[in-house]
Amino acid sequence: MKAVVAHDIWDRGGGGELFNAYVVKTLLENGFDVAIVALARFDVGRFREMFGVDLSNVRIFTLFSRPLPFLGLYQKLGFFIPLSRAVKKLRPDFIFVDRDVYKPVAKLRSKLGFKIFEYIHFPYRWGFERRRDLPGEYVEVLRNYFRDAEDRYGKGLWRYYYKVFLWLYNKVARYNPFESADVVLANSRFTARLVKLLWGGESVVLYPPVLVKDFASEAEAPFDSRDD
Repeated sequence: MKAVVAHDIWDRGGGGELFNAYVVKTLLENGFDVAIVALARFDVGRFREMFGVDLSNVRIFTLFSRPLPFLGLYQKLGFFIPLSRAVKKLRPDFIFVDRDVYKPVAKLRSKLGFKIFEYIHFPYRWGFERRRDLPGEYVEVLRNYFRDAEDRYGKGLWRYYYKVFLWLYNKVARYNPFESADVVLANSRFTARLVKLLWGGESVVLYPPVLVKDFASEAEAPFDSRDD
């Protein structure tokens, strides 16, 4: 079977990259023919050092030949372009995506016959737009997440930069994941509850992987010296 795993930036070393690395690893170990979608080319050697996943035999589709140092928000809007190219070229059985800007690709499902698995780390954008209707614990998370963005994009010419971005974002971002994807997954019960509050659907909770070796030194510490 063929699978496409789509994530925007692969070599930052964060939780999203670790998660997608292990999605690829698991699929490869189970005999899938895997391709990757990214915004820009990245160092697969460095990726292997960070996550222990060998991508030497994995085809990579990108929008840019190298990362661009400007218009970062707008670059993300083009994520669907290499994803569309990968889908049309490879005719996969399914795609696994953790970004919401894939509306044009979802329209190809019935024509090409693939399934979409969407993984939601946290629905920041849609949650922020509807935050007045949400329980307090979610409002606080969203307020903290968007504080820097509001400080930067809420004044001067940046307001128009962000306003145009949002207009374009709504052109390419799916709205309801339960209408665009065949399977919707969330990274925790906390996130799954928010997904249900926003769209009314039940998502499958799939917890991210943990690199246990990172906690080895703490595990070996004497019990009395540990924090709560």
